[in-house]
Amino acid sequence: MKNLLLFPAIILFYANTFAQTSSNEVTPADQYQRAITIQPFSPVTGSLKFNYNQVLQKNVTLDLGVGIIGPNVSDDYINNKGVSLKAGAKLYFNPDYYSDGLKKYSDFQGGYFEPEVAVVYFIAPSEYEQGKDAYVGSALLLNVGKQKVVGKRVLLDYWIGAGYGVNIFEEGYSGDYKHEYLRFNELGIALTCGFSVGILTN
Repeated sequence: MKNLLLFPAIILFYANTFAQTSSNEVTPADQYQRAITIQPFSPVTGSLKFNYNQVLQKNVTLDLGVGIIGPNVSDDYINNKGVSLKAGAKLYFNPDYYSDGLKKYSDFQGGYFEPEVAVVYFIAPSEYEQGKDAYVGSALLLNVGKQKVVGKRVLLDYWIGAGYGVNIFEEGYSGDYKHEYLRFNELGIALTCGFSVGILTN
């Protein structure tokens, strides 16, 4: 848990660093400041996930996510029920520009690095007897990804990440898949990846 407490310090450090960008970068006044996205493939793994992004400052956006564990289009994890939450900050290290004076096309466009904290709670059918297993866990994840704006309003986002996860409460459930990330129980290593699509808004 001590490792997770480093998250606010990491965010403050990188936000300050990435804000100091080249003076010739121009941001159009009418850029959208928020984005709402859905992860369309998340029901394949037993949940329905949404994300909310908001511009904090130049090259830094807030990323909040919620997952409803239960909706499922496969036979895996069909009876799991719960919720997942995550919060992070996207720090753009490779913003995309168009050629007219190096103006940035969108605040949500380009490659990024994202420190993220995820928390998950769910109940699942017991593997060994009748009843329910319960699980609560958290992970600090370091993601890299890229966002692309299509048609000035549609946002595509894909990412992959790794970090360290902890089991806060575990009653019977021993699976590696935690719905928000994959955690190898013996090592504590956590992995994640995803794809989302959504719209930009003011």
